[in-house]
Amino acid sequence: MSNTVIVYHGLGDCPPADDPYRMFTPVAKFARQMEFLARHRRVVPLADLVAGRIGRGRAAVAITFDDGYCSVLDDAVPILRGHGFPATCFVPTRWIGEANGWDTFKPTDRPLPILSTDGLRALAAAGVDVESHGHMHMHLGEADEADVVADVTASRDILTEVLGNPPRFLAYPYGSQSPVARRAVAACGFESAFSIGQRAEGDFGRERVTIRPTDNLALYAFKTSGRYLAVRESGLGDRAFSLIRPVVHARRAKGPKGA
Repeated sequence: MSNTVIVYHGLGDCPPADDPYRMFTPVAKFARQMEFLARHRRVVPLADLVAGRIGRGRAAVAITFDDGYCSVLDDAVPILRGHGFPATCFVPTRWIGEANGWDTFKPTDRPLPILSTDGLRALAAAGVDVESHGHMHMHLGEADEADVVADVTASRDILTEVLGNPPRFLAYPYGSQSPVARRAVAACGFESAFSIGQRAEGDFGRERVTIRPTDNLALYAFKTSGRYLAVRESGLGDRAFSLIRPVVHARRAKGPKGA
């Protein structure tokens, strides 16, 4: 059975109309999902999954968060600690202590504050590994090699200064990767890198599964089963998703229902 890396963004209760990028997973839903993992999955450190140190048993899941939002420390950490779960948070260093300024907002939209340097240290002290999400939160897969190296190096150096040790892993903003980007990330000394919504491309193009605020518990179980990506990437999976996508989009427009 395959192993799965799942990715969240922010936590919090936010009306869908004020959350255009679908970033806010309700805290109560996140708690239920962690309870599900405790009963039915094995949550493992990302480093162990990368190294293949996961052993046998129930499907293994590594929990990650992108962007370094304050809600990871404020809302996720207490729940993770309650289960003894490890996790990893990928941070775009240009935006430390600010908000998700790479997104475009209407005045009514709710931005997400990003942890300060002290917050990142507190997050690491709480047992969440802090890793790189690049520096500017740019499309690394669309950049030339020199620009990727400059962005990734800036992120590596800042995180080293803040945390006292260099990051080991990187998550591509927007999941945007390319052969050039993968080569540049490897050259900058990272051990592995992660995408979203793209097929696996070796150690520097590893897949992750996005957990969305609208996911019900049945879909969450499937996404963490180790089978989701294989089905999603098959011809049958592509056909099935093309058929249900209009229904999913309509439900998201109306807001989450149920679990």
